[in-house]
Amino acid sequence: MLAPDEVGYRLRLAAGFLAEARQDVALQRWRSSVDNSQLATENAAKAVLALPGPVGRTHNPAALLREELARDVFAGVSEEQVRQLPATQSSLALKSMFRATTGMKQADALPGSCLLRMTRGKHSP
Repeated sequence: MLAPDEVGYRLRLAAGFLAEARQDVALQRWRSSVDNSQLATENAAKAVLALPGPVGRTHNPAALLREELARDVFAGVSEEQVRQLPATQSSLALKSMFRATTGMKQADALPGSCLLRMTRGKHSP
C-alpha cells in the first residue's frame, strides 16, 4: 500500500473505532469501549507514521513514533499533536486495557467501575 493510501486507510479505521467506542460508552459496554478506543489511537498513530513512509506491523506504534520524532521526520506537521500521540497511545494501550479487562483487585473494583473511575479522574496509579 502506498503511504498516502495507508494514511487515509488508517484514518478511516481510527474514525470507525472511535465511533464504536462512543457507542460502547453510551451502552455502558466498558471493555469494548476501551478496546475500540485503543484501536482508534493505535490506527491514528499508524496514520501519522505512514506520512513519511510504510508502517510495519506493530501494536505499539508509540515507540516507533518516539523514534521518528527523535529523527525529526514530521517537519511541517502539527508537532505538538504528534508529540502527544505516543503518550496517549501508550497510556491507553497499557493502563486502561489492563484495568478495563481485569479491574483493580486491591480496590475490589470490577472492570466497568475502573473505567468510570478513570474517566472521572478518581483512579489510583
